[in-house]
Amino acid sequence: LIKTEIMQAVKVQINFSEWEKVGDFISEMNVDEDMVAYAIDNTTIVIATAGECSMAYAKAQLETWFNDPIIETIK
Repeated sequence: LIKTEIMQAVKVQINFSEWEKVGDFISEMNVDEDMVAYAIDNTTIVIATAGECSMAYAKAQLETWFNDPIIETIK
């Protein structure tokens, strides 16, 4: 039986005052083989995951790392 995950993606806007955290956050997220994070600029991040559990984890981490991130579902 092959388990298939549905890809999910979000675009995240953070406060400019927190831009120094972006690089470390992305490095932390990219350790997980079920997700990829990429910085568009100093305050915009795109995260894609292979399924709901990974996305839930990514969103929880966003809330931990950043104050009031704006999370927009892309897919």
